[in-house]
Amino acid sequence: MLAHIRKATCGAQVLENVHPFQRELWGRPWTFAHNGDLPFCRASATADDRDAVEHPGERATYMPIGDTDSEIAFCMLLNRLQARFETMPSKAELYDEVLAWATALTREDESEEVLAAGEGIAEEDMADAVVPSDGNEESVEVASDSPILNFLLSNGEILVAGCWPGRRPGSKVFNGLWYLIRESPFATAKLVDVDLEIDFASCTTPTDRVAVIATVPITGNENWTRMRRGDLLFFEDGQVLLLCVPMLQELLRSFALVLAATRPTTPRL
Repeated sequence: MLAHIRKATCGAQVLENVHPFQRELWGRPWTFAHNGDLPFCRASATADDRDAVEHPGERATYMPIGDTDSEIAFCMLLNRLQARFETMPSKAELYDEVLAWATALTREDESEEVLAAGEGIAEEDMADAVVPSDGNEESVEVASDSPILNFLLSNGEILVAGCWPGRRPGSKVFNGLWYLIRESPFATAKLVDVDLEIDFASCTTPTDRVAVIATVPITGNENWTRMRRGDLLFFEDGQVLLLCVPMLQELLRSFALVLAATRPTTPRL
């Protein structure tokens, strides 16, 4: 299930701008919802901004119906995927393309260095950002024209969650993502915004497992994991997939070579 409560910071309050958006690709319905702000995907974006995200050879098969930056970004992603793959790609290939799309939207590829330890602010943007000394990412303010991209994407089998969070200067709203894996042994969950408890042990089986992704933790007595800037996670059957992306493959190959080089040889008799 994918649900979205829209604040309508971009686009009119009309039905065609309501999330989630859905399109067909490779015979499957793809569903997308976004929380954040993408200046490069607004209808008012310059041609140079659009060219930085879109690439030659991508046919504009998918077009937005409404005028939100979210739907424009979704269509850009589908056009990108359609241009590169005739059929459904592998999960590792899909990961690479979604990451490349998100990197282009957030302009992470233009930064020489992205700060670690939670701040997630490009060094060149330091003049326009307030970086917390305590490492608390939720107190980070990003420039008014900096992209904020937190999204969920699903084809009915896998759920993709991407997090490039932030808070506008002077705003009390932090746009980010948290996730929770709920599995056996199940317990009682207590909602944070209403006085309500749910005993999941009474309505599940020992083999059930579910992943819950939300802008903020919705229960107060469970161990939620905050996604950090640049996190791109694939969920399937209620758990996070460990994708062997090219960088990891290269590390594994290097590690194998080191092992081969240091492996002792059997002494000859």
